[in-house]
Amino acid sequence: MVIYTGLKNLPVHRAMGEISQLIWETCKTYLVTQGKFLLLLWVFIAAIILLYFGVLLKYEAIRVVVILFFSLVGSPAVTEWRGLAFASTPSPTPARRLPACAARHFRSIRFPSERA
Repeated sequence: MVIYTGLKNLPVHRAMGEISQLIWETCKTYLVTQGKFLLLLWVFIAAIILLYFGVLLKYEAIRVVVILFFSLVGSPAVTEWRGLAFASTPSPTPARRLPACAARHFRSIRFPSERA
């Protein structure tokens, strides 16, 4: 939040502000589309989990529901944990490096699949 506030208060050229807004809208559209895809992918995975644990292994319903719940909650949590570990910097960030630092944090949150 400190980085965001610091960036928001910096002066910006009008043309760069327009480009920034265009990039933001493009990224927002990308994230919504990616979110829909991941949700659809989870539906297929949930069907397989349901068939495997519920039908083949004959687990009781509550155990299958718990497995489904953690499959839904666990994937984003692991991805975000990796993002936080990747983005954390032990040294304080000088003001002149603020935009670069913010870009690094933004990348780590937006593109979890690009981290190895």
